[in-house]
Amino acid sequence: MNSTLLVSSVSEYISKVIKFPNFKYARGESKKYERPFLPGIWRPGLNIDRTKVSDSSEFTLGELDILKDFQQRVIRGDVSDPYFRTFVGDIEAEIDMSSESLWHWSALAQHYGEPTRLVDITSDSLIALYFASEKHDEESGFVHVFQYNFNEVNRNNLYLAKFGYTYFDLIALKDTEDDQHPVSPKSVTTAVISPSFPNRRVEAQKGCFCFTRAEDVQAYWGGQLTFEIQNKDEIRSQLKRLGY
Repeated sequence: MNSTLLVSSVSEYISKVIKFPNFKYARGESKKYERPFLPGIWRPGLNIDRTKVSDSSEFTLGELDILKDFQQRVIRGDVSDPYFRTFVGDIEAEIDMSSESLWHWSALAQHYGEPTRLVDITSDSLIALYFASEKHDEESGFVHVFQYNFNEVNRNNLYLAKFGYTYFDLIALKDTEDDQHPVSPKSVTTAVISPSFPNRRVEAQKGCFCFTRAEDVQAYWGGQLTFEIQNKDEIRSQLKRLGY
């Protein structure tokens, strides 16, 4: 059962979030959504081909089409980022479904506003508060703090992860190389993955992404502590004075 705490100032928010043990990640949403943490690729109104790329994958042809279209925009120079060639490598190479290039293209496409199965989160509670209060002043915003039901995949433990047909089909995650009982996530278990490219905006936001294997599932639905954010204009002013 999720619990919700009402806050109307930065100091009140800090006094409550600081009591949360083992804070790891949070997401700020500027209004109430029927399904928080729903990836852009599954939101209503987006008409894509939901045929699976293979019988053993949850990744869809429509997702791949979006990434390929984004890749062509990058090749044409319509979208420019100094980190493309450094971290994607050969930007004209076909997107490899079973390598990190799928992750890189997905993360970059998400960063530039394309609908993907990724959802933006942050390891900074005040940044989450910023996004919860940045717009829709007539409505409450919400900060959702992770509690459980997620696996962390990062540059340090990537070699311990076993992927299926695509890089997003996470099959198992070991604690050590000798681990005889690796975690085998359910199709709805959230994976948190850190970006491996030092994009300034992502770094400034202390950003990460989360995703699930399954289609049309919220990218996080484990237990969470939720802050309902009111008095947004004053909170924005207070955050600005703090450098956010």
